[in-house]
Amino acid sequence: MEAAGAGRAAPAVIPASVPKPRSRPADMAAAVSFLAPSLVVFAIFVYWPLVRRLYLSVHANDIIGRPTLFVGADQHRVMLTSPTLPGSSLNSWSSPRAWLTGTPIPATSRSPRQPQIDQYDQAVGAK
Repeated sequence: MEAAGAGRAAPAVIPASVPKPRSRPADMAAAVSFLAPSLVVFAIFVYWPLVRRLYLSVHANDIIGRPTLFVGADQHRVMLTSPTLPGSSLNSWSSPRAWLTGTPIPATSRSPRQPQIDQYDQAVGAK
């Protein structure tokens, strides 16, 4: 004998009306209290460095790195109009590891001053 309805799924029972769960103020307070510590940590480690980087990028620094003078976007203008920017950018981002990990790699090519450095090394017998 075969069982009745063998191989067939039982029909789903759908209630006529399903009440929506209501959020209570106590539930919201509990959710906020659980999320607050993680949001504070997230803000400290993500947003604060971004704000600090923006602040430092518009100030000149002394030798120790303390911001001393507001210079505005002048540092950005100097960097973007520098004739060495394309070459240094290419040196920093030309490695496949840099493209895969998103981190630039310090350039290892010869600097524009390398002939002067070589002459100095030869003069002092360093090489």
